[in-house]
Amino acid sequence: MDKNQNKTEFQQAGYRLLNILLIESNFKREINIDFQAGQPENEVDISLETTLPNQENIFTIYFSLNFRSLRNEKEEVVAFLKMGGVFQRIGEPDLKLESFSEINGPAIMFPFLRENLASLTQKAGINQVLLPPLNFTKKK
Repeated sequence: MDKNQNKTEFQQAGYRLLNILLIESNFKREINIDFQAGQPENEVDISLETTLPNQENIFTIYFSLNFRSLRNEKEEVVAFLKMGGVFQRIGEPDLKLESFSEINGPAIMFPFLRENLASLTQKAGINQVLLPPLNFTKKK
């Protein structure tokens, strides 16, 4: 085999992002917020679900994000976002589906959830919430 043939075979095996879907979005803020009452404390909880690949090796990773912002123990902002990343497994990748679904897939999807929450909070007239990047390899 020549170099080009090896390169082509390597590129064919892997995972391809087909689509990112917004499944659910709920957002609520208090009407009157005292922005002078100190900095809010933000809480973030994430969860993942993965479907099994179908006959075309297409599967979905569902990524849910619960966000709460509290100031002086009063809940000011609550958001729930659920997105589905539709992926296709191509060939026999070196990376197992379980690892991809727990690490790589969520890492691909997280910027979309971050942007959605940042946009919602900016439109709500509060300080824009910019979640820090997550390292999914250390999540376990």
